[in-house]
Amino acid sequence: MNDRHHFDRHKKRHLIDRLLMLVIAFSGFLLAGTAYYRYAVYSQSIMSEAVSESDYYDRQYQQFEQELNLFLGAIGVPEDVVSKNQELRDWYSFELRKKVLTEDQAGAFENGIREKIEVPVRNWLNENNIQLSKEAELGFAGMLSSLETNLTEELNHPDIRRWYTEKASFEAEYKKSVLLSAAAFTVSGILLFLIQHFQYRAFHYMGSGVILGGLMSTAYVIYMHLGFGTEATEETPGALSLYADKVLAAGILISLLMVGTGVFLLITERIIRRYRTA
Repeated sequence: MNDRHHFDRHKKRHLIDRLLMLVIAFSGFLLAGTAYYRYAVYSQSIMSEAVSESDYYDRQYQQFEQELNLFLGAIGVPEDVVSKNQELRDWYSFELRKKVLTEDQAGAFENGIREKIEVPVRNWLNENNIQLSKEAELGFAGMLSSLETNLTEELNHPDIRRWYTEKASFEAEYKKSVLLSAAAFTVSGILLFLIQHFQYRAFHYMGSGVILGGLMSTAYVIYMHLGFGTEATEETPGALSLYADKVLAAGILISLLMVGTGVFLLITERIIRRYRTA
């Protein structure tokens, strides 16, 4: 009778062990998934690096320069008055990085346009004693206004704008998920230690759960990548396909760190068991 009772208790404990292991696996998966979005999908550094490595800035500058030269030609101002050296390109790239990647203060880019374009043109007109007519003045003002509007539209790429919107929404909600998942993970780990006859066995179930969660996370990251990559087109910056590759690499790294942690726990259990039975 006692043997039967002991067997039932042993069986129930192992069932609870496995249930707690699954809770650890699922909560670990949620933690890894949150880390994937926090440090990969919505990583400012990864997005910045991907856009910088693409030809996005160069293509945008070519559009900017073409439009500027058309406007300058319309009022008879030589192109080299504004774009005679590398300074304009460097300024444009710097401002573009701020506007696209760091949400600079409203109006900063427009003020820069007037400083880099209007002032040199005005100086050239004065040096050459050229007085614009009222119609030309209106055209010049319209040129600057149109250039500002068009540039703002070019720089506010819909995919990048959407990325910022989704990032803000994620950051407003992810802390709740982290707290709940971390609580479930911690409580399950504590219970595993409390119910073990030999406490070192808790390392085995914790390690197995963490490895399972890491493998689930790896599968999720790959699944998301298969539907995330974007081909570069005229409407879509090549940075987005680069960005997807970088997100995949960061996501896999996070998952592998989790699997590695699980393996470490299994090794710890083996070492403790060997030490106790030696």
